[in-house]
Amino acid sequence: MSGATNTAREIYEHPANRFVAEFVGELNALPDGPANRPHHVHFGEGGLSGRVLACAFAGNMWRCRLQVGAGEWLVEAHPTAQVPAAGEVVGLHWSAEHVIAPREGDTK
Repeated sequence: MSGATNTAREIYEHPANRFVAEFVGELNALPDGPANRPHHVHFGEGGLSGRVLACAFAGNMWRCRLQVGAGEWLVEAHPTAQVPAAGEVVGLHWSAEHVIAPREGDTK
């Protein structure tokens, strides 16, 4: 694909704005504006916590829904991971390199 300015992976990992980020994949919104992808969030000690609503095994991953603040998050964990039980409060962490930050002038 000569002439393409961005690869699909670049667009997914570094979208131009929040609209593009949501269009190409699921997001978890952080309280102060940035977001992250469900597969970049891990259970463990972290600066944010959430209550597990449900976890379902999906073959190649665990998909867990959590109540985080007033919102709902999705965490996708490795299929061999130990996942928390529904109702459990867990810490969440992720690498700063995987945060999708809104850019100046981004209204969504």
